[in-house]
Amino acid sequence: MRYLLPFVASLALMGCGGQQQQSAQQPDARVPEWAQAYVGRNFADVFQLNTDCIGSVDAVVERFADGGERIQGWAWNRTAQAAYPNLIAVDPQGVVNGVGTTNAERPDVVEARSDVVTSPSVGYEVRTLNPAAPSAVYAVDPATQTACLLGRTTL
Repeated sequence: MRYLLPFVASLALMGCGGQQQQSAQQPDARVPEWAQAYVGRNFADVFQLNTDCIGSVDAVVERFADGGERIQGWAWNRTAQAAYPNLIAVDPQGVVNGVGTTNAERPDVVEARSDVVTSPSVGYEVRTLNPAAPSAVYAVDPATQTACLLGRTTL
């Protein structure tokens, strides 16, 4: 009987035009699909460190009313000889609190680092989701679950 009660209650809701609420949390629309599994998780539980990158955190270019911020810089994968397409931000507690993508041309980087960087398509933008705090920005490869530190922001 106790197993039948929830089923009957569901039927009653359906018959009244009501809908059962989903218990699963909806994905954050600000977070791209590739990063949904990482945001809110401890960095060390998800990624292995690698050091085969060069890049920079250039600036926090905007702080939002909700406490997040927009960070810009550039990233290059030495092994692949290409830009890293995906980036994450990690808060001081080690939790992934932001994501970004490579989205800008940076001819200044090719000019300054022509010994290594061969494409100007290395500029990135990361959007943090939590109140402003110093963030570490990493270039990530979701296929290998590796991340390379590019730099840190300051308040």
